[in-house]
Amino acid sequence: MKKYKPIYTILLSSISLMLCAFQCGEDVVEPEQSEVPTMLLKVTPNKKEYKIGDTLWITSDVSSKVLSFITNESILYEASDAILYFYKLKHPQDVKDYYADFAVSDFEIIKIIGTAEKEVYSSKYNSENYTYWDNLHRLLKPELTNEKERYKLKIGIIPKTTGCFALYCQNGFDIINNNEELFYSYFKNKYNTLFVKTRYESIWLYIDFRIYFFNVA
Repeated sequence: MKKYKPIYTILLSSISLMLCAFQCGEDVVEPEQSEVPTMLLKVTPNKKEYKIGDTLWITSDVSSKVLSFITNESILYEASDAILYFYKLKHPQDVKDYYADFAVSDFEIIKIIGTAEKEVYSSKYNSENYTYWDNLHRLLKPELTNEKERYKLKIGIIPKTTGCFALYCQNGFDIINNNEELFYSYFKNKYNTLFVKTRYESIWLYIDFRIYFFNVA
């Protein structure tokens, strides 16, 4: 029996090491507060076609409070911007060409609640080289109500030219229909993703509720 003792010792040592690996790992860090509400954007009226001079209202209304798991009380959080991209669909000239041009200049923007501002470029991105972004997107920042209970946003965009347009927001839209059939009709079912330029890169966007399509006649 003595000749097996070293084997038992090795086995016991291995088991101990395995248990320690499970029990002595890094502790899971529990969140201190509940998740911040996502600022989804509504589009009113939510329809497929508009006329030049019509107003599309971009709105949002979310709670300004999260639950602290430490105090079990509601606390105020600082809302982040929602980035709204403006695109006008086009037929690509070759396989490397984008499916849309930047289109902020095709709209007049009016601010009712909150702001819609141009991006302030960091020193990493020289403003002289990236001024074309001014026609790409606006940073939408909601406004805190007087009671400090809600973050609200109400921005109007008024089309000035005709065409088929797409609004893209990574947060997503809270709408009944994103009119994706306009996209498939425009490209005659050849594509199922939208190839565009965003703030720092070229990306393929899946056609989902992050994109709102509409015609202006």
